[in-house]
Amino acid sequence: MWQAGVFVFVGWIASVCFHEFGHAIAAYMGGDKSVKEKGYLTFNPLKYAHPQTSLVFPVLFMLMGGIGLPGGAVYINHNLLRNRFWQSLVSAAGPLANLVLALILAIPFQQGWIPLQDNGWFLPSLAFLVLLQVSSVILNLLPIPPLDGYGIIEPWLPANIQRQCQKFSNWGFWIVFGLFWFVPAFSQGFWQLVFIITNQLAVEPNLILQGNSLFRQPITRAVVLAGLLGGLWLLKQQNGSNSRVYAVSSRREPGVTGLRKQLASLVDRRTGDRLIASEKQKNPHQSERWYLEKVIYDLRRHR
Repeated sequence: MWQAGVFVFVGWIASVCFHEFGHAIAAYMGGDKSVKEKGYLTFNPLKYAHPQTSLVFPVLFMLMGGIGLPGGAVYINHNLLRNRFWQSLVSAAGPLANLVLALILAIPFQQGWIPLQDNGWFLPSLAFLVLLQVSSVILNLLPIPPLDGYGIIEPWLPANIQRQCQKFSNWGFWIVFGLFWFVPAFSQGFWQLVFIITNQLAVEPNLILQGNSLFRQPITRAVVLAGLLGGLWLLKQQNGSNSRVYAVSSRREPGVTGLRKQLASLVDRRTGDRLIASEKQKNPHQSERWYLEKVIYDLRRHR
């Protein structure tokens, strides 16, 4: 049923926003007021979106078998956070947001508001959405960079171990893919834990399986893929608009001159330009200030 695809896709995008908002509000409370300037204190998915991590990877994981992988792109300036405790809390806030959503979505099942025998699409889809939230919490707590589980423990690791782990951050998602595809024990243990938690939330396994079955139907997958393409188109339209704005305003953006001076004190201009160019390839269409803050943070972090 195509309605199931729409419900799950829209519900999942909303949960991605809630996840990223959790990171942003924790960072704001912890001292990084720049998240407000960057527009992260919102539930607008286009503010968080990065084509690969916000849409492509999460949808692929869902189509693989109902694995909840929140995406989004929220850059936190850790230099502004008060201490290591807040750095860990910022990382933990995303999975915590998904846990809260799972608890809220499971309330109708716990309170008996919903009959267990239902031939429609809504109940199975709601149960499947609970499963996505629970799987998201467990997956994101894995201590693999760049997942949140690693972000929680990273501030407490020695600097040399942090540097070594950062080298694998671009491969983290592929490592997770590999674990699910090529390590049966990992996949089995993961899903056993997910269903233990959903059982505790009073969500019937049969309803979850029905929702998963509905989600795997060709018409449902077509709706999800259409949503993916539509989302990518919206991102392209917004990024095209943003790039024109940044081209005009980046030189006048507050703090850019000071950030360039900070960068010059860390590396020579040629190296700085190369690092910024590399960051632009990985995170296109961000502001000039965003790139400068990211490069400066990485340089100081790796020292």
